[in-house]
Amino acid sequence: MEKKMENWFLDESWEKVDTLVVYGFGRVAKAYLELLRKDFTIAYIIDNSVGENRENYDGIPRVSYQVYKQENTSDDKIVVAATGRAWNSIRKSLEEDEKREYFDYTDIKSFLGEWYLRFRNRLNIGRVAHSVTQRCTFRCRDCQLLMPYIKNPQDDSQEMLQGDLDALFSLADYVADFDVMGGETFLYPYLKEYLQYMTGKYKSRIGNIQIVTNGSRIPKEEELSLIQKENIHIRISDYTNEIPYKKKLQEFIDKLEEWNITYFRFPEMEWSPFGYPYQEACVEDTKEALAEHMKSCGGGMSHSLHNAKLYFCNTAGGVCENMDYQMPEEDYIDLKKTATDPDGKKKLWLYSMGIMKNGGMSLCRYCNGYDSAEAVPAGVQL
Repeated sequence: MEKKMENWFLDESWEKVDTLVVYGFGRVAKAYLELLRKDFTIAYIIDNSVGENRENYDGIPRVSYQVYKQENTSDDKIVVAATGRAWNSIRKSLEEDEKREYFDYTDIKSFLGEWYLRFRNRLNIGRVAHSVTQRCTFRCRDCQLLMPYIKNPQDDSQEMLQGDLDALFSLADYVADFDVMGGETFLYPYLKEYLQYMTGKYKSRIGNIQIVTNGSRIPKEEELSLIQKENIHIRISDYTNEIPYKKKLQEFIDKLEEWNITYFRFPEMEWSPFGYPYQEACVEDTKEALAEHMKSCGGGMSHSLHNAKLYFCNTAGGVCENMDYQMPEEDYIDLKKTATDPDGKKKLWLYSMGIMKNGGMSLCRYCNGYDSAEAVPAGVQL
């Protein structure tokens, strides 16, 4: 479909839609379901893990894609709530069934961003990650944010972090997923104060707040109390396949269960080797090639917030903020500057969709991306 001059993606038939089908039932989908149900009827949840069964989620039929196709004869609009390789696989299966992107289906990030901005003048952003410290308990060779290569790792100041939040929400009306991360997040000495500021001022404008940790540092009692009170989730990246800290990790999990805190444990087995900006270029230096590379890369689903700037992905944020990589101004969003622009919301939305002057970030030419065919063991130490 040819893009309109206004850079909108969705076909005009989406304007009057009041019923959706959500494809996916993982953490991403669950994060958005309640938001979507405020404005739409959810006819089906497509979840291939149920096989030939027919299950139910809070009154919504939950079925596999095959069962959905057998039961459904209408022209439902499908919103795909998945990221990375899962999104690429679902998109392929839909296109094999002659479904058209932006007409019959779209991804959750595109829908939340464009539909609400275009038809409700409300800017929603899918996922944002905010790093609070460069310090970490591990020294992972292939760290996405390059933390082990920082000579003098520092904690970020409360003034800067609170300013980051204020700058982001001066433009964004809603952030569906907000990740607090490090380094190792629980090394940050002012984590309680940071979380109090965020929840006190912006909790109603955030769908889910999640702390990302490797589980090697037991939180303080005051931190646990606040996390439990504010229903903040914990995402544990489990590196015990490579790093011997099973006992400490179990102590961490026991503490979360003692406080009745929701957590998700992800055994990290493989990582994509990004390559970063110092390897030889791996993407052709054309606008079309950069745009396609960014589209195939799931990294853009989590934008990186730091120093009042928003970067398209965590890799870009880590390289620029931690390795002093000089990125051209058109490759990131200066939130304070953009907030003074009458078209600031539209510009931020376009950036979040990967619509950039040169097709993509200059950094993309030197990054293998999340969808790299290669893989390295996760957590290998320097």
